[in-house]
Amino acid sequence: YSFVHAQEVKYSQGFFGNIFNVGKLEIYSPALKKRITISGISHPRKCAEIIKSQIDPEKIGYQA
Repeated sequence: YSFVHAQEVKYSQGFFGNIFNVGKLEIYSPALKKRITISGISHPRKCAEIIKSQIDPEKIGYQA
């Protein structure tokens, strides 16, 4: 799956997630018409930034 078509990328971490740098990643894709949630991601902020860097804002009107 290519993240080029993702429209929204979010990450979240709880208290212990901040301590151990683990969290949840949520990706919304209009092509799939659903939100993909992945839990237990190591370095979720970095993963979200990498995915956001692959999104073409002109194709889908994404705002970083």
